[in-house]
Amino acid sequence: MAGLAQRCSQKIHNQLAGVAAAPLDTQLFLFLDDDAWVHAGTLDALVSALEQEPGALMVTGYPFEVPPLRASFWALCIMAYHLPLLVAFSHGRVTRNVWGGCMLLSAAHFREGGCVARAWGEDGAYSDDLILAALAQERRQTILCPAAAIFPTALPRACSAAHAWNYLRRQTYVLDTYVSEANRCARASLHACPAAQPEAHCCRRVNHTLMAIGVYAAAAMLAAVATAVATVLVRCGALHFCSQVPSRTHLPQMLLLGDTAACTGSSAPLGALMLGGMLCVAARALRRLYGELYTACELLSPDWVAPCALEGIPWARVLLALLAQQAAMLACALRMVLSSRVVWARTEYGRAAGRVTVLRRATDTRH
Repeated sequence: MAGLAQRCSQKIHNQLAGVAAAPLDTQLFLFLDDDAWVHAGTLDALVSALEQEPGALMVTGYPFEVPPLRASFWALCIMAYHLPLLVAFSHGRVTRNVWGGCMLLSAAHFREGGCVARAWGEDGAYSDDLILAALAQERRQTILCPAAAIFPTALPRACSAAHAWNYLRRQTYVLDTYVSEANRCARASLHACPAAQPEAHCCRRVNHTLMAIGVYAAAAMLAAVATAVATVLVRCGALHFCSQVPSRTHLPQMLLLGDTAACTGSSAPLGALMLGGMLCVAARALRRLYGELYTACELLSPDWVAPCALEGIPWARVLLALLAQQAAMLACALRMVLSSRVVWARTEYGRAAGRVTVLRRATDTRH
């Protein structure tokens, strides 16, 4: 119905087409994912939050992804990617993040050259949520996220490695799109004229800082795990070597492997034990967080039935999926530097100077 996008992402094109087709007396626009469970009082909570704070730019929510029984490992990788979002969105009423699956905005932002209409209408616009997050920062407006704005979403049981890879690639690709140094000028215009409405641009520094933090965190986690595993293997190898050559004449060879205490087993790999303990604590914390969200969803919707009971979530596999996802994010960041193309919803996009263009319509439906 909206037609095919040419100047921006297909999602933004569809959203602007829906706004244009809405009646003139429309007061609010709600953009909501079609696979999210909506509680009975969620819409009232969204509208009430915006009415209580009319100076806010928008109201958003956050996804709560529940894996089905016997979910594939790659589906758990997607779930692992969203785990930090639960902390970022659920910490209070005001947030700096925007989830593209739930966005409530005043119609005034789209009418008569409104700020959101101008921002989304830019040539090369790609990410609706990052654009809105940058716009709120530029205009010094708040983003609201009420406690009831929890949207349970069921992960697909059959998720292939190619699907997970494409999904993670799109999450890193977006951090280098629609970037501009005009954010500094927009801030200056706000100081000069508070009533001004600057054009919305995602700040290059903010996006690249987010990417750098993600890459650093992934590299640090993987390096810690690799070091712990290597320590255990070296200790086990030293013990095996000492059991095979107990004679004192082989002491120089044992010294080449490290401290002689490794041969007696008196020195435990403390770092590996600490890392293992931290992973266990993280698993328990995640289980507790999920338990709180399960309870909240059941209170908001007594008829909500989770695709998998809390006890059925394989937390050990989730932690392994988290490590795999972190490794994939490093590869995705490298791929983003080397390639300017990505496929999203059967459409291939190219990136130049931060802005995207539609290259072709892909026929591969796996993406």
